[in-house]
Amino acid sequence: MTVTSRAANSTIPPVAVKTRMSKDINYYPSAMVVYVQVSHGFSPVLGASVTAVISPENGDPISLELLDNGNDGIYSKYLFSFPGSGRYSLKAHVQANRTIVPQTAKLWSHAMYIPGYVENGKLKMNPSRSPAIKSDIQVRRGGFHRTAVGESFIISAVPMGPHADVFPPSASYEIRISESPLELRGSFYKTGLVNTSTLSPQHAGCKEIFAFKPEAFTTGNITIIYVAMCAVDDVFLHSELSNIAQAVKFVPPMVYPTANMEFQQYCY
Repeated sequence: MTVTSRAANSTIPPVAVKTRMSKDINYYPSAMVVYVQVSHGFSPVLGASVTAVISPENGDPISLELLDNGNDGIYSKYLFSFPGSGRYSLKAHVQANRTIVPQTAKLWSHAMYIPGYVENGKLKMNPSRSPAIKSDIQVRRGGFHRTAVGESFIISAVPMGPHADVFPPSASYEIRISESPLELRGSFYKTGLVNTSTLSPQHAGCKEIFAFKPEAFTTGNITIIYVAMCAVDDVFLHSELSNIAQAVKFVPPMVYPTANMEFQQYCY
């Protein structure tokens, strides 16, 4: 029996699914990352339900619900637990009641917007970033279901029996600040420590907001502070360092009213 599939509409590109692992050969205890890219032509598909099924040569398959935290149509998750050494296979199931894609083929940029910068001791502002309304950049189509088979990969040096915790983290956050980005990158644990005792980490994929005052610095006008963080678990394993964020304290000059201004306001 020969089965041939065709697009329902030749003018509309079909939904495509691509799968891959971060490595073809891996050694315990290094973790793996599962990636599944869901696209509609050149545009990402958002809001789909993506499940990766990873099957070892011997043992039960591992099922992972993948997340699209970047809203770019790439769904991913770390794989830490391995039943044993050997070859593993990857299969992805993608399902959506409705397809959500941007109206244009241009991918939406999630790069951080920098409102301004300091040059020769003076603050210069960048042009305002135009607001993006999701309802304006997305269109909705019918649902779909796809199954894609990825290439196999090999895991070696997995110990027998219960595995000790060797994977970071995250049970708590360690946030540090400095006036030098190079110091944060090269000597993170020697920089200023932020009190995070009131911060309780949420589940993966949750948005978190934490406010603090940089007490260790003399925060005069146009003071630049750099912030970075890592996560720490119960056995004090640390994650890799995050990206380094920049904050600028800028106090605009006060405009004091003159006598003429006061008189004009009074007469009005």
